[in-house]
Amino acid sequence: MKRALITGVNGQDGSYLAEMLLAKGYEVHGVVRRDALEDPAHRLVNIAAVRNDIHLHTGSLDNDLSLYKIAAAVRPDECYHLASSSFVSYSFEDEVATGPDTFAIFQGESSVMMTSYVPMGARPQLSTHPRAGS
Repeated sequence: MKRALITGVNGQDGSYLAEMLLAKGYEVHGVVRRDALEDPAHRLVNIAAVRNDIHLHTGSLDNDLSLYKIAAAVRPDECYHLASSSFVSYSFEDEVATGPDTFAIFQGESSVMMTSYVPMGARPQLSTHPRAGS
């Protein structure tokens, strides 16, 4: 059985991806913020239908070590990085967190996710080429 790790699994795209991968027989692991587990009725509404079928892990895109530990524990065959380091609703209150430098931070987080679980000196067993829809 293939194992997938999805950051942002509780978002719109992440929840649809989780459902599709489960339907294909994947073991699905998702990374969510700690506050999502503290307020599941509000923060996990998108994955309510599949919540019991996926493994949730708490982590932060601001904490490389938390991502490394999750990736090392899960050892995914595939990794989908769909999370963002900001909340849309907070962007009006905290412009710095979602300002022009956010893209560079997001890119750095992507590289951490794609390489963090690979042992030192080993070659990745999966493609790390970013892919995006139209």
